[in-house]
Amino acid sequence: MQGTLPSRSLFASAIGLALRCSLIAALCPGALPAQNPSGALRGTIQDAGGARIPAASVAVYSPANAQTRKVTCDSHGEFRVDGLAAGTWRVTVSARGFAQADADVQVAVSEVRDVVVTMKPAAVAESVSVKAQGST
Repeated sequence: MQGTLPSRSLFASAIGLALRCSLIAALCPGALPAQNPSGALRGTIQDAGGARIPAASVAVYSPANAQTRKVTCDSHGEFRVDGLAAGTWRVTVSARGFAQADADVQVAVSEVRDVVVTMKPAAVAESVSVKAQGST
């Protein structure tokens, strides 16, 4: 019994189909999944009791490339910063009535890093005025 080989036309059709698929993939790179070259931070700003702090100012700074991005929290105390290069970012949060809070956060390629920042009340500045009077 002799083995049978596929007909030449069937082989040519398979090669033609493979070439067409390769051509489509080369001409339409957006159709193929790709790794996002940047990462993102998504965060929540709260007080010590867990209450959200709306309208807090958030700045993220990368010492590696001296880039700063600034956003403001929404009414739920949440923020998001997209398009961050992978690496360490310094997150600085400020809000009226609270002490500034800082944290270093690692951002990775194609990932969204969640951050929760708990802010402490600002120190109350007190001053005492003393007047001295001489006795007579």
